[in-house]
Amino acid sequence: MNPTAAPPVIATVSVRYVLNRWDLIRLNIWASVRNPILIGILALACAFMLWSDLRTPELRAESLVYKLFFSIFLVVVMTFLMFCLQAVVALCLVFARKYRGVLGNHEIEVRDEGLVERTDVNETVNRWSGFKKVISSGSYLYVFVTDVNIHVIPKRFFASSAEAEFFQYEIERRVIAARSTLA
Repeated sequence: MNPTAAPPVIATVSVRYVLNRWDLIRLNIWASVRNPILIGILALACAFMLWSDLRTPELRAESLVYKLFFSIFLVVVMTFLMFCLQAVVALCLVFARKYRGVLGNHEIEVRDEGLVERTDVNETVNRWSGFKKVISSGSYLYVFVTDVNIHVIPKRFFASSAEAEFFQYEIERRVIAARSTLA
């Protein structure tokens, strides 16, 4: 978390947003394609299939170009199938559960004591010293309080991209300040 030059000052450092099921599906897919365990399983499955297929007499007799094309095609197909399987699992999980307190209205406010989240079922303060990281994607801010506790903030609820950048900057600045006081 290295904050860059501070964006223009914006009066409030809070955001109100509504999290829906499609936001959770996008989170699940986003996390799945970055999951090192799934990537490892995919790599092992591809390696095993290539090893077993390329050892057959039919493929041994083929040219190197054919074997290379076959290998690339197999990896692409396996990656596509794994992605589709993950998307189906995400759809089933997100639409089968209620997610009380996760779906619906949220307000997140940056305060000196920590990041305050309010929903219709809870109010939580997460202290700055415990934060892991903040990741900005094209449409979302992912605020990792821990490895498994993530605030998903759709950027569409910020008035501008500068406001979203400032919000991220403020979180990162406070996390760095809290860590420096602990060291």
